[in-house]
Amino acid sequence: KATVSVLYWLSRMRVGIVGDKDAVKEVLDELSEGLTNVVNEKNGVRGEINVVEEAGPSEILLCKGQKGVEAVLYCLTGKEDELEELKQQLSEMKKQPPFAIVGQIDLDEADEEFSESRFYLGGFSLDEHLDALLWSLYHVSEAPSHVLWNRPESTFTAVGWRAIHRLFWYHDRDVDDTLNDAELHSFLSAVMDGVCDISREVETTKAFIKEQQADLSIDNFTSNNNLTSYAILALVEDWLTDTDHPDYWKRTRGLWNALSASGIHKSGLAWCTADFDSVKLADQKTDMLQLSYNGVEFLKEVYTEKFSCPSKMWQFTPATQWTSAGEPPWADVPGLPGSRENPAEYTIDSFISSWKFITVRKYQHLIVFARVWGLQKDEDPNMLFVKKKKREFRKKETELPNILQCLILGSPKCGKTAVRKRLVNHELYATSADQHVATESHSITLVPQKSGDDNEIFDLVLHEIPDRSVPTLLNSPSFMSHIDAILLCYDGDDVYSFSYIAEKYPTLVKLKIPMLLVMTKMDLIGDDLHNLQDQEYTVQPHEFAQKAGLCWPPALISCTPPSASLKQINDIDDLPLSLSMLCRYPEEHIGRENSRLCCRVGKLLLLTTVLTSSVVGAVRLVKRR
Repeated sequence: KATVSVLYWLSRMRVGIVGDKDAVKEVLDELSEGLTNVVNEKNGVRGEINVVEEAGPSEILLCKGQKGVEAVLYCLTGKEDELEELKQQLSEMKKQPPFAIVGQIDLDEADEEFSESRFYLGGFSLDEHLDALLWSLYHVSEAPSHVLWNRPESTFTAVGWRAIHRLFWYHDRDVDDTLNDAELHSFLSAVMDGVCDISREVETTKAFIKEQQADLSIDNFTSNNNLTSYAILALVEDWLTDTDHPDYWKRTRGLWNALSASGIHKSGLAWCTADFDSVKLADQKTDMLQLSYNGVEFLKEVYTEKFSCPSKMWQFTPATQWTSAGEPPWADVPGLPGSRENPAEYTIDSFISSWKFITVRKYQHLIVFARVWGLQKDEDPNMLFVKKKKREFRKKETELPNILQCLILGSPKCGKTAVRKRLVNHELYATSADQHVATESHSITLVPQKSGDDNEIFDLVLHEIPDRSVPTLLNSPSFMSHIDAILLCYDGDDVYSFSYIAEKYPTLVKLKIPMLLVMTKMDLIGDDLHNLQDQEYTVQPHEFAQKAGLCWPPALISCTPPSASLKQINDIDDLPLSLSMLCRYPEEHIGRENSRLCCRVGKLLLLTTVLTSSVVGAVRLVKRR
């Protein structure tokens, strides 16, 4: 079992020291003495141990990638197979910090064993190489090149590629995907300030890029005599790999200074865990976060001013624990513009609407992308959010969120999909091809709206789920807690359609979610509603609505092209406003639990099912004969 100690150096760097207890103590003693005379004093670097913290005999602390440890020293004693055991241990680490090997061991053998690891700093003898070890640790602290460059594979790391690409974008002020002379001057000043004459360096850089382009026989380094992002990547690669250059250290440190000024942390990312910790809800059970006015304005600026076209927003999108690289955070949400299933281009309205939806679902996405898109380190991410009460805890209509989520329920083939599509596009009407098409997956549709009362902009999210998934999702608190209203649809031309709603009502009424009855396919009924057929069971819709405490008459919907006779009875365009009012005053529309009604409905449904099955069977038998 190893002892793990943590060395606090330069007031900000944490170095883990792992090994046998006696070996760790010996290393600490050597470092304590050596740090007082560190060779980096000419660069203004002080060397001292601030705190030494004994973490106890635990290999797990560092093998799991202890948060905040920037480097690890492994103290080896020269035992047989010690290097192989360490290599095996390192291969099992999920998060590996840079490491060095110290102690009584063949250093050439160690270099050969770990030469393929980009995290390996080298093997050091404290008697002979203490200064070199301290310099390596200082380099990791100030300019961790391993974060940007994979030395064994001679290529940028995924994080490094995005960090450099973002730095290029940060200096591309005119958003034309190239750096002109003024922008290149700004870029080089951020890196080379105090190292060389910047005006001369601009010409040197352009000559270097021209030479590289000729040697590699490629033509994507320049455009209209300006440098592209590929040219900047080639330039940075030269800085990171030319270790014999006299200004190597100054250039790599300057590069990290430029990255830091643009908002990049030493991890290579534009965000850190402190950003998530700063945005907290006092009570996660009752409260939720939504996109604020400031958040909307920030995203509008990103869409209109920071990229040459919307599709390039994701060019350096980071990979997170929730999303894949190069994709919007709603890539896995079917129906949203830009998702994998709907790759269509999005407008600024659908872009903002998608962010409203994803913020309610997981607000951490907005923190990550805001930092990537230029929210500075000193800007509080809380400005992007506003706190609202969850549906079941709202006491005032003013607490209504700026995005309302509505679940569409109804019997199979009653027109739910047509209603959803028609609300998105008022010019899109149902056709014969849309009839009898069952929904096979959870469909989510965004509908930007404005309420009629105070012109407050809100967005409507429509959820349509497969019939087989309805029982599961209705009993899922994580899903239903985000639903603000439910549309109960039934086919006015199908006398058996309303029974579906009656069957689900006992479950729905317990959720305390406002509900709105909708009768679809008005075009098949005709213009005389008095000729509407009764539903084929005892409890008629109007009687059911009266006893259940639901609003009557229902919204009357037709999704086919309007005719003169039906123009006055189609409520499709007023449906979003009705849902808004439903959510503003939910107490009047959540229904009533009526045990006699629910029991009666259950018995009637059972009887109806039996009788229907018998009649259908008899008809089939007659036809067969």
